[in-house]
Amino acid sequence: YVPPKHLHLSEIEEQLGKAAGGPITVQFTTHLAPMHRGIHTTITVPSGSKTIEELYTCWEKAYSKTPFVIPLPTCRFPDTAHVVGTNRIEMSAVHDPRTGNFVIFSVLDNLIKGAGGQAVQIMNLRFGFNETDGLQ
Repeated sequence: YVPPKHLHLSEIEEQLGKAAGGPITVQFTTHLAPMHRGIHTTITVPSGSKTIEELYTCWEKAYSKTPFVIPLPTCRFPDTAHVVGTNRIEMSAVHDPRTGNFVIFSVLDNLIKGAGGQAVQIMNLRFGFNETDGLQ
């Protein structure tokens, strides 16, 4: 986990930069906690002039038709216990007016929403099956 330089930080910034049309710097911190399985992340990004409502509007636009990405209301924090055994990722965010950052929280079951679940999801899409077949 090696904070502050997570193994996948470069890839995350690269892909977000492509989507944003310019360089992006992200503070990405994963947590190792005593839980049976799952990943819980805390991601801190500058909010600039954007509001929490604008962030959630963006998420609604991006994820409203995706069956496995579940944005939770602001200040309702995700818990790995709610995603164990599923292909879902749950996330929420708050705005910290003191630092001017959005703090984004996400959880997933890395044994399902990992390479195995991703392979099933992509196979379903590739061969014309329902995207959710074989996945919860």
